[in-house]
Amino acid sequence: MISAKAVLAARHRDRRKHKSGLEVVVCRVCQDPIPSTLEHDHHEVPQAAGGQEGPLRSLCANCHQAVHQIANLLMSGRAGLADDTVKIAYSDPKARERIFTLANIVVEWMTLKRDGKLENNEPVNVMIELPPPIKLAAQFIANDLRGPTGRRLGLATWIAGLVKREVYGRYPHLRTKGSP
Repeated sequence: MISAKAVLAARHRDRRKHKSGLEVVVCRVCQDPIPSTLEHDHHEVPQAAGGQEGPLRSLCANCHQAVHQIANLLMSGRAGLADDTVKIAYSDPKARERIFTLANIVVEWMTLKRDGKLENNEPVNVMIELPPPIKLAAQFIANDLRGPTGRRLGLATWIAGLVKREVYGRYPHLRTKGSP
């Protein structure tokens, strides 16, 4: 379980004091400073999926609402309207990228929930692209490694293990009984 201390440390990393003494944080989307009293915590892992303790992203109220509205537009098949909305609301291309990144994470969680995959824990295939020299080196490494049965792991199994270790290290509440 993630400690409250770790959550607080992560949340306070981007904070600073205003000359008035009020704590100020920067919105992760629009990059505007906001008083901590108006800060909205966006749960990267939705609370309903076990993300009560974090990780959290500090957003202003407008950007937090926009993330969820854009996600809803994307989920309802209105990507063009989502794109137009973001272009009007955010002149900075980097802010547009940041809001779409957060909205797409919300869409992924909403899709998993809609499809019942948050409960059944069935594996989902993921495709990654690696430059040829990296892929070749990774294959050499993976072929040198052995699993619990003594068999070679292979590239896909090795990478899946790396991803699982990283995810379970950051979000231990996602580990289910019997998961490696």
